[in-house]
Amino acid sequence: MYVLTRRDLSPAQQLVQAAHAVLEHARHIPPTAEHPHLVVAGVDGLPDLCRAADRLRERGVPFVDFREPDINDEPTAIAAGPVRGRDRAYFRRYRLLNPQGA
Repeated sequence: MYVLTRRDLSPAQQLVQAAHAVLEHARHIPPTAEHPHLVVAGVDGLPDLCRAADRLRERGVPFVDFREPDINDEPTAIAAGPVRGRDRAYFRRYRLLNPQGA
């Protein structure tokens, strides 16, 4: 599973929003014997997150976006997957999340 969260949020919010997105997406994934890997990456802000959602839609990759009620119901994170094979290459363009800012 790949998660994209907004870097324009505080480090604590990035973590919380990513977790919300994973929990929402997990509701839609049937249980399997295989445990999914989790990769968390960041995007600069809302426009980049919306572009990523559009691209995932075009590719047919299942995902959910989490919208934060405390931030005017704006999307704050996307969880996609399970992602396998060639679809994984799409996510290489994103930097892994580093809440410490390094």
